[in-house]
Amino acid sequence: MKGVVQINELLDKYMEKLRNNGTLRMISAWPGIAGSQLYGVTEFWKVEDETLYLRVRSSSARNLVNLNSRRIIKDFNTAFPDHKIKAIRTVRMS
Repeated sequence: MKGVVQINELLDKYMEKLRNNGTLRMISAWPGIAGSQLYGVTEFWKVEDETLYLRVRSSSARNLVNLNSRRIIKDFNTAFPDHKIKAIRTVRMS
């Protein structure tokens, strides 16, 4: 079992991981990529295996993502050429 670790050490390690893989930049860029129609009903979650994962508030938000998927992929790949995506998956927010 590991010894006692202070919460600030854990947070520092977690934030460093987010900075190193570009996740913080992606989170902050999401409002511009999503646009006003999608930003309020979606959240950036992660990029994994060339797939952008988004959290959506409703089935209508999922439909909006599907309708705008080509534009989202193009805009995301333009903003993050080192993290190219080919697909978008959505997960319902709880």
